[in-house]
Amino acid sequence: MANVFLRHSAARPALCPLLAFILTALLSGLFSTACQPPAQQSASPAPASTAAPVEIPGRIVGSVTLENEKNAGGIQVYVPGTQHVAVTDDQGRFSLDNMPPGPYRVMARADAHESKQLGEVTVEHSLILKEYSLSSATLALKSPGSSASLSSALGSLSGKVTTAPGVPSPDFSRCVVQLQGSPYRTLCSSDGTFFLWSLPADDYKLQVAMEGLEMFATTVRVLPGRQTSAPPIELKPTSALPASAAAPPPSGTRRIFGTVELTTAAGAPSNAFDKITVGIVGQPTLVSHLGPDGSFSLDKLAAAKYSVAAWGDGFDRSSPLEVDLTDEPEFEIQLTLNASGATSNTATAGTATLHGVALKNKDGLSDMSGISVALAGTSRVAITDSEGKYTISGVAPGAYQVVAQASGFKSAQLGPLTVADGADVEVGGLMLEPDLAYPTVLATTPAEGARNIMIRREIPITVRFSKKMTPESLRQAVHIEPPVAFRIYAGNESPDTDFDLMKIVLVGTGAAPVAAFDTRYKITIGTAAHDFEGLALQKPYDLTFRTGLPSVIGSFPEQNGVLQEFTPGRPIVIYFNAPMDHASLTAESVRIQSTSTLTPSIALNDDADSGWTSMSISTTWAPDQKYQVVLQRRARTVSKNPLSNTPYTLNFRTATRVPIKLPTLRDNGPR
Repeated sequence: MANVFLRHSAARPALCPLLAFILTALLSGLFSTACQPPAQQSASPAPASTAAPVEIPGRIVGSVTLENEKNAGGIQVYVPGTQHVAVTDDQGRFSLDNMPPGPYRVMARADAHESKQLGEVTVEHSLILKEYSLSSATLALKSPGSSASLSSALGSLSGKVTTAPGVPSPDFSRCVVQLQGSPYRTLCSSDGTFFLWSLPADDYKLQVAMEGLEMFATTVRVLPGRQTSAPPIELKPTSALPASAAAPPPSGTRRIFGTVELTTAAGAPSNAFDKITVGIVGQPTLVSHLGPDGSFSLDKLAAAKYSVAAWGDGFDRSSPLEVDLTDEPEFEIQLTLNASGATSNTATAGTATLHGVALKNKDGLSDMSGISVALAGTSRVAITDSEGKYTISGVAPGAYQVVAQASGFKSAQLGPLTVADGADVEVGGLMLEPDLAYPTVLATTPAEGARNIMIRREIPITVRFSKKMTPESLRQAVHIEPPVAFRIYAGNESPDTDFDLMKIVLVGTGAAPVAAFDTRYKITIGTAAHDFEGLALQKPYDLTFRTGLPSVIGSFPEQNGVLQEFTPGRPIVIYFNAPMDHASLTAESVRIQSTSTLTPSIALNDDADSGWTSMSISTTWAPDQKYQVVLQRRARTVSKNPLSNTPYTLNFRTATRVPIKLPTLRDNGPR
């Protein structure tokens, strides 16, 4: 066509030769391009990108303070059973970063303070960074009685995963650690360390699994209030199943179940579960498709060893994971698939790495494992090995305070430490000094600030300590104002005392000075009180309470009791803690409620030592009957003061009268 067009152009002599040449060249090029077959045309424009949008993990922020303390640094903020942990800075601020979509319950804890739930947050799927703020909270000091619940305290578990000798150490950030049959699961850090917080004290089966390596399982015992170290965990290469080694047919009752986590090319979580299949290697019929939450189940399996893998469009096939169902009825596993072309680096916060050593300064202690080292205010936490070494990776540029903590030791801090992007920083040494367990007062009876403490012949006051105390030091340390006669029992000096339980008995009658009515007393336990290690109370402990007014202090029989050894005229007795005006205690001051009308007979007695009055009430009681005796308000002390607890009601029941059976004489007739 170009030649034809040229001939057509030459037939127009009106155009000048130059113009004819230009037009011919332009149109010739246009038609030549149009006439090329598709394979010879220039490259077509690149198609529009079809990549799925990248989801951005969320961030949970807030602040926590401590009761009666200005420095709020070092508080642990965590999601129970996961590795989402942050440590507050000096102002109590924290940030839980890289939180995948899902519901979270956020807790906070600190030594000597009550743990507290900060709130529940649901992180949503989002294409932008969403920040979720929790309300500020304050952790209260542990109440004196909290020691009673130590048996139900939570513990934690830490450990480190390694590979067998001769096997290169991989990036362990894809290594799954879980407690079988529980919701507690986490991922290792890149060097293989892991920890699980806030675990109920119990025995667990620990499972460690990583693609391409054999699953490891062992039993661990989590102790209350402690951080438990898992035994050495060494993963071996998976023994690949040959293609001819077909798995047993689905004729059993065992199963393999679990979840699959998907990661986009950018390292963000994905929910493209409809593209993924999980199956047994070598058995194309033994497959399972994922549920909407990424779960799967391979059922009806025989007792044998299996190799499990996952695959799907747009994702790299997982390495086989060996599962042994020889002795287990079921096994729970977790697989992770990366989008094709994705990298295994999931650290999005930064690229810097911190190395260091944290040590416990205690004579004879050589194992330095289990120290928690964190960057204050972030989720970056590491656990030391037996030599105290640790590594914190994925650190963003900035200035950080490094905090080290371990049970039984005071926390140590270092910083601020300036970190540049991509830097490899050697942190200075951190030395944790022993946290000496000085004795404290845990609980008292009555409680601090109690009112209306009834005056009796003996008024018992009990004090529970956190440690065993020397009785002699307690006797030297106790002082009471205003003065009152008292005795102290501790150790094995009384059936109801112990070395950590002291009883102070205030004298209510007899030798002066006796306890007075409606009086505020203060018992001070001074710093002379010490334990058997010589460690003393760090500050005096004050217990204040107020005594009550004159009152009824008891009865015979006791409230809701039974009048035993029943005789119709046997009296009941009401006891007072003061000398009473006899004229106010008459038959008219007593009302008896029963199925019949009864007239009481009153007898009064004043104790020779204390002067306190007792009142005997007699009438014709019937057997096996319920009675209610009410003492009216008109009762008065000799000082004409009313009682604090009148009208006073006594409920009781009489015992059943057992008739006496005489022996029957046999009549044998005349002898």
